[in-house]
Amino acid sequence: MNLPLPAQDQDWPSAARASALARPLWTAAGLAAMLLLLSLGQDIYVYGWPHGTLPDSKLMFDVDHEKSFYTWLSSTLLFACAVLLIWIAHEEQRVGGALHAYWRLLATVFVLLSADEHVGVHERASEWLSIHLPTHGLLYYGWVMLAAPLCLAGGMVSLRALKVLDRPIRQRLFLSATVFVLGAIGVEMLSAAFAEVHGQANLSYHLMANLEEGLEGAGVLLFLFGLDRYRRGLAAR
Repeated sequence: MNLPLPAQDQDWPSAARASALARPLWTAAGLAAMLLLLSLGQDIYVYGWPHGTLPDSKLMFDVDHEKSFYTWLSSTLLFACAVLLIWIAHEEQRVGGALHAYWRLLATVFVLLSADEHVGVHERASEWLSIHLPTHGLLYYGWVMLAAPLCLAGGMVSLRALKVLDRPIRQRLFLSATVFVLGAIGVEMLSAAFAEVHGQANLSYHLMANLEEGLEGAGVLLFLFGLDRYRRGLAAR
């Protein structure tokens, strides 16, 4: 049985703009776009300009660095997903829905993703795997060998769990996941193969890094908008 949405939620993104969370979400989207543009402009100047130099502030605006503004924003948005998922789980349980346990499990996953974005556990995993396994080409960043099967398993579980959702919201949630994984694993694997041959200190690699982080951020923001729409549907029941 598909869970229907209230009539006022059928028009999206006009319905998204009516949400109390719409303003902070659009603000976050604007901030992410601004930081990406700063990173892109900086990389073009440093690696593409004939006499570009490495500014002292580079790491603050480098989307590929753990201690940059963009990484802080990404970690915050991932944690916001966890908070919103807990909120949805509470509403789901209130109305007698079947997905409250799934939403809580997913919230736990997003807390872990937020922590990893901040401390870089996957990068340390890559370093360990590169010592013990032959990581080359698309698998040069070895952490994808762990992440890819986990994403596949999570996708299969979600396909089964989310069948009860209204089709439009289900499609938007899966679209957000596709965009995120395309950046986090797809572009990451391409940039890994490139970095093994050409290194990271060049414009091409940093353009791919900006694309990767941009897709990840877009996926998370799409997910937040989709979750907010679903939360409002639950609250109206």
